[in-house]
Amino acid sequence: MQKPSWVVVLVSSVLLASCGSSPGPDDSGSRRDGGICAEDRDCEDDVYCNGVERCDPGARDADEAGCVSGPLPCEAPRVCLESTATCSDECPDLDRDGHADARCGGDDCDDDDPDRYAGNVEVCDSRGHDEDCDPTTFGRRDVDGDGAIDAACCNDDGAGTQRCGTDCDDTRGSVAPGNVEACNLLDDDCDGRVDEGAQVALYVDADRDGDGDASAEPMPGCAGTVGTSTTNGDCNDAAPGINVGAPEVCNAIDDDCDGRVDDIRDDVVVCASESSRPCTTAAGLTGTQACRADCLAYLSCVADEVCNGIDDDLDGLIDDGFACARGEILPCTNSCGSEGTTTCTTACMPGVCRAAEVCNFCDDDGVEGIAGERADATTLAPRGLRDPGARLFGAATRDAESRDEGFIDFARLLDGTAVTQTGAYWLDLDRFQGWGPTTLLVEMRVRTTDGEQAMGGWSVILADRTSGVVNAVGTAQDRGVPNAGSGARFDWIWGYPASMGPDLADRLAYARLPSTWRGQIFSGVDPIYGRRAAGTHLDRQTSFITQTVVVVYQPEDPYTVTREERVTIGFPLGGETACTAPGGACASGRVCVAPRGGSSGLCMLGDSYFPGMGGGAVEPANDVPLATRLAIGITAGTYRYTFRPPGSPVDVSVGGPVVADVLLYEFQPPPAGSGLMETHLDRSAIARGGLCSGPY
Repeated sequence: MQKPSWVVVLVSSVLLASCGSSPGPDDSGSRRDGGICAEDRDCEDDVYCNGVERCDPGARDADEAGCVSGPLPCEAPRVCLESTATCSDECPDLDRDGHADARCGGDDCDDDDPDRYAGNVEVCDSRGHDEDCDPTTFGRRDVDGDGAIDAACCNDDGAGTQRCGTDCDDTRGSVAPGNVEACNLLDDDCDGRVDEGAQVALYVDADRDGDGDASAEPMPGCAGTVGTSTTNGDCNDAAPGINVGAPEVCNAIDDDCDGRVDDIRDDVVVCASESSRPCTTAAGLTGTQACRADCLAYLSCVADEVCNGIDDDLDGLIDDGFACARGEILPCTNSCGSEGTTTCTTACMPGVCRAAEVCNFCDDDGVEGIAGERADATTLAPRGLRDPGARLFGAATRDAESRDEGFIDFARLLDGTAVTQTGAYWLDLDRFQGWGPTTLLVEMRVRTTDGEQAMGGWSVILADRTSGVVNAVGTAQDRGVPNAGSGARFDWIWGYPASMGPDLADRLAYARLPSTWRGQIFSGVDPIYGRRAAGTHLDRQTSFITQTVVVVYQPEDPYTVTREERVTIGFPLGGETACTAPGGACASGRVCVAPRGGSSGLCMLGDSYFPGMGGGAVEPANDVPLATRLAIGITAGTYRYTFRPPGSPVDVSVGGPVVADVLLYEFQPPPAGSGLMETHLDRSAIARGGLCSGPY
């Protein structure tokens, strides 16, 4: 390979310098200082080995002075000798590999490459380096030992053609020229083609069940390639259990891809899974027959369930989907809270819940209302009971000292420390008003603290506990009675202003809740008021006196035409004669009341009130109806009243503080649901009729 002349000159200069020769004379001084050359002599440098210079400012390779170097005097591989201004005849070994340049008779084909010379060992390399200066050789490498040289071993033959080994994959002993081509995605015979003659038609087998997709296009490939098959009969390539040759099962699917669904036996379809056909049940209903689980027969005829007492849908339940099965007897709890039974109707709905009639003021058997409880009426002995839940309001307190007097309960409603005071004692036992009379005997012990005429009084209340009147206290002017709710009230009046009528002090009266004195007459003979016996008037007394009242309330019976309702206020004085209650014959000024229940009464001083009594008084008007949930209140109140009597030049004030104690020796509660209540002084057995039996 010929090298540029300037390289040889440079090398020669170096060699000369290394041998101790001095460089030739420098003729650079002959050049004009500065500017551009004018003639060739302006460019001479007196150096032989770099050629003759000439002045040619227009030349492309001219330097800044316009000078151009001439051709070198010695052609490679000859070396220029500056000292003698001659060319050396010796053949050089520029790469010092021990072999002289072939251009001057040596055997080194590339005297610039110390690894390239004749006789050197040829090495296998992909870059085509010719180590032995023989283009016909390219090294020998056979890693896989199959006798074929690796195709990566190459040399340029000098004519622009690469000469290489023939093994296209020297890592596989099975790959070499002349081998038999196998279908393995390899060029086994190194002919530049892969798997030629060994591929077959393949079909996508997405579910990998061995049968290719029937709708897939064939593609060449190697048999056994994962995800392919050489057959294409699979009618559902997304399900591995469906293909040609798969067993047919009852599942509404063509498992064996023969075009028939659920042909379980002898390629005959009896019925397909989950299919059905119309039919008629034994009850004459239009229904359906579902295919049996093995697709070899139809099941029994099933219809939609109707209310007919038959299991139409064959699910083991009769009239399911309805509230109950027609004619079925079911346990139930009626609106009264009683447990009974009901018969399912022809509409498959529970009928009337009927329970055995018990005394609860509710129609348990649904036959004749609460009137059916009359059969449960009996005669009961008294049962003393103190209400532990009694409540006090206003100024009311309990006095522990009274226990020594044998009371079962005692309350001081007014303590006499102020003119205006109210107090209330409530018994809230949640009992019902029954058919029989409710009798209350209440004793109040009272006195004044300053000897003034007392204004106010006390009241006994028979109230509906659900009406809002319970557990409250009203104004002093109304004796502490709450102005709310419904029921009846019985008042003992200590005094009224003279401007309201005649002497009304220490009288008994009846009114209904929540009104006070609607329709009262305050002149002449007043049927509501009757003068009471001496010795019971408070009348400025500073010592205790006892005021006792017996009240009897007979409720209206809604199941009869006759008006039974009657309110009686009795005032026991002792020595009463017997009578037949209610309404039995008594001496003038006395009424027949039965504080001990039943029909055995006593002629007591008092009044009796009933519908149609006339006289403009407040008449009973079903004030405490049958089945009322009762509560009993005892209230008291005092106040001071200022007025100017007719013809008087000055105002007059009346009213003073009062101490008022209610004494309850015994409280007789009602049996469950009856509503009969009684407070009385003695503890003797009291019998009464018309009550419902049951626990207290």
